[in-house]
Amino acid sequence: MFVATIGDEVTVVATTLTLALETSSVAGVSSLMIAVTVPSIVLAPWIGRFVDKHPTRVSITASVAAAGVVVLVLGAVEPFWMVIALVGTLGVAAAVVSTALIAAVPRLVEGTRWSIARANAALEVIRSSSFLVAPPLAALLISTLSYRVALACMSAAYIAAAVMFMLSLRSPNTHAHGEATADDGAEQETPHLLVGFKTLFSQPEVLVPLAAVVLAVAGSAVFDVLLVFFVVEDLNLGAAGYGTLLTMWSIGLLVGPFVTRALPQGDRVADSTMLAVAFAIVHVASFGIAAALATPWFTYMAFIVGGAGNALQNIYMRSAVLVASPRPVVGSVAAAYLAVLQTGSVAGLMVAGFLPATGARAGLITASTFSAVSALLALGYVLRNRQKAHVDA
Repeated sequence: MFVATIGDEVTVVATTLTLALETSSVAGVSSLMIAVTVPSIVLAPWIGRFVDKHPTRVSITASVAAAGVVVLVLGAVEPFWMVIALVGTLGVAAAVVSTALIAAVPRLVEGTRWSIARANAALEVIRSSSFLVAPPLAALLISTLSYRVALACMSAAYIAAAVMFMLSLRSPNTHAHGEATADDGAEQETPHLLVGFKTLFSQPEVLVPLAAVVLAVAGSAVFDVLLVFFVVEDLNLGAAGYGTLLTMWSIGLLVGPFVTRALPQGDRVADSTMLAVAFAIVHVASFGIAAALATPWFTYMAFIVGGAGNALQNIYMRSAVLVASPRPVVGSVAAAYLAVLQTGSVAGLMVAGFLPATGARAGLITASTFSAVSALLALGYVLRNRQKAHVDA
């Protein structure tokens, strides 16, 4: 996972930075980011079914190997439409890896003292560590070598990771953590293709918090597009400053999971949803305040706090969804959950695509305010329901 996430992040950061510096096009950057997410949203039902039917190692190995080939080709093409198509394919591979890892969490904690929230925190630490390494690595590769060499290096890393996964595979008829074999799956009734979405949307205690998190993701997507322009125009920093800010956010992502040690460890949906919405507020408020003040050192500190909120939002929302999901279709539910979040991301990217590069600061403040107010309303709803539940008990 560490190598795969580094590869994804370096590829996206390098491609985004190169496109922004060469074209100064907000629409181009927005289109690139949309291309990463849309195919995986459309294919979410099939991704979920694939993960439910195959062992985690098989799903990850196949996806990482495919990503290595895609990144290698991406470094050799120039037409924008080909870049978009390849980035979309890379997004699908990344979605399979993410879905497989999320679906594996309940099996991994079974029979242990670990809660799902604690396991998700550990998963987030690994994921965040790779985010910490990737931005400076991307900036270093681009500044000292070139965009194409950077992607070639990442392709080699993907292939190496796929080989390591392949060597760790067990025999075809043996699956870790009680996973069903393909033959076993064939003997059982195949779930409906949209079972993941139906299961996710049938959980009323999850829907309102999830809606708030989706809006936070949308606001964060606007932030992703406008950040490079905000850094260059308002903070007067270049590629190094952009990479440094991404690193600060990644440090926050890495620190956030350790905060879970001081928070409820039980696998209760009510606790997880409340914490998810609370940290969504921290997540989106941080970059809005940073944009309002627009001073480099304060922005660095705000990004650490925002990254921590982002990580904790992810941990607790994901935990709530997993606790409320039936085991046989957990892969489908995980894929649906990721698709819903990515839909929010696409909505934010589309909005950002219509914003002028010269208005990056105002765009960040507006996106932050809207998302934070929505999350505050959702938090009020969750707290009211918790109070009613205590009274009824």
